[in-house]
Amino acid sequence: MVAAMGQLFGGISGAHLNPAVSLAMLVTKKISPLKAGMYMISQCTGAICGATLLHIVTPSQARGDLGANGLLNNTTIAQGLIIEIVLTMIFVLVIFSAAVDTRNKTGNMTPLFIGLTLSAINFFGIPYTGGSSNPARSFGPAM
Repeated sequence: MVAAMGQLFGGISGAHLNPAVSLAMLVTKKISPLKAGMYMISQCTGAICGATLLHIVTPSQARGDLGANGLLNNTTIAQGLIIEIVLTMIFVLVIFSAAVDTRNKTGNMTPLFIGLTLSAINFFGIPYTGGSSNPARSFGPAM
């Protein structure tokens, strides 16, 4: 899904779907503070809308926690925090390498590389924290 969204919206907004990425773009002066703030508000609003839609269309007996993150398999708070920070950092670094670094010539494959990276870090993170790597993705279901 991230690869598809990247392909669809990459040319319009840079496909900013993750507040961690927008923050990194702000810190490195790739986007303005106003644009970063608007992206982050939009990302969190979209996450709430997505979680609400999922709540509406999912039968109550199948609803569960709707993908809300949490500590799983005896993961401590410190372990969960470290896992999420490291996985998010890897994700942001791959995005910078594939989509921002002008020396990298990934071209039309950029969304695929980013999507595959997200899949890989989720395979690792889901058993411990539910695998977010995206503050908005955690925020939406929590609301």
